[in-house]
Amino acid sequence: MQGTRLGIFDDHPAVGEALTRAFTERGAQVSFFSRTREQLLTQLGTERPDVLILDVVAEDIIGIELFRLIGERYPTLPLIAYTSLGSPLLVENLIRAGARGYVCKTEELDALCAAVRKVLQGKVHLPAEYAFLNGQRMASDGITLSEREIEILRLIAREQTSKEIAERLSLSVNTVENHRQHIFSKLNVRNLAGLIVEGFRHGYLTSS
Repeated sequence: MQGTRLGIFDDHPAVGEALTRAFTERGAQVSFFSRTREQLLTQLGTERPDVLILDVVAEDIIGIELFRLIGERYPTLPLIAYTSLGSPLLVENLIRAGARGYVCKTEELDALCAAVRKVLQGKVHLPAEYAFLNGQRMASDGITLSEREIEILRLIAREQTSKEIAERLSLSVNTVENHRQHIFSKLNVRNLAGLIVEGFRHGYLTSS
């Protein structure tokens, strides 16, 4: 947690104050605490935390839509859902919408800290009762990437260019571009935001 920059969204001031105090005691830095959708989007425009912790329900938002919106605008920003709500369907929809972690507010703060550490490693954090959703590849979709495509997908998700990937993997730029086109086609996406959402949904981006 030392030096980690966090953003927090919750419409209850007491929650934000308690989390800010607890994270600060653990060596993390709370970059901002937002109470409204408008405030959150404004602060994200000037501050970029390492991890964003969001409540799912607030007065002026539909939670899952907010996750989807932020995921599209900031596809590399790890999002953690921190809520008192819980069900397999909700958690699955949150993951589909871009969340990389889910923590129930009834859990100890250590669970939220563990989630922060895990998503920073590029993994998905879920409680044991929802572990079956982690890395679920949706076999009915019939989508399978090759090992090379998975490798390139993970580098693309880290915002590396085709030239950088080619140098790293000792491939030609044309070869990387061909793989890139196949990945986008297989996952049926058009941009980086869609690529990361589908990569996580199918389990290809759940490990570091």
